[in-house]
Amino acid sequence: MVAWRALAEVAPFTAMLVGDKDPTRAAACEARLAALGAPAKAFRGPASDTVPRMVAEVPAACDQEALDACVDEILQRLARASAPVLMAGVEVRRFALEEKVAELSRRLGLPVVTSFMGRGLLSDTDAPLVGTYMGVAGLPEVTRLVEA
Repeated sequence: MVAWRALAEVAPFTAMLVGDKDPTRAAACEARLAALGAPAKAFRGPASDTVPRMVAEVPAACDQEALDACVDEILQRLARASAPVLMAGVEVRRFALEEKVAELSRRLGLPVVTSFMGRGLLSDTDAPLVGTYMGVAGLPEVTRLVEA
């Protein structure tokens, strides 16, 4: 409620989504918010059911012009780079992005190295995997590639 009130003039919420396993509590919360003028919508049921429905209600926000400019700048920098390389860390696995990172490396023609914590990433893909970067403790050819 505090956030809705604070942002009402500057960047108003399009909706306030509330969820509760108890239908009575969900309805009461929705009614309190609506009474204060907030655009509220209640979802009733366990989180495993309500969260996906709530997420589906939130429109994806994307500034296409900014995204296009970002992509253009990245491609220009890659074109100017003498030996670009893609470094993948453990977060790639944590967020289940291995296939997407492999596809990115293939499309851009970039060799891939992993961080020490990301060791083993992309081993089940056809990404151009070079090895694990560990600085002076690692393979000299991987270190040269990253530090070039």
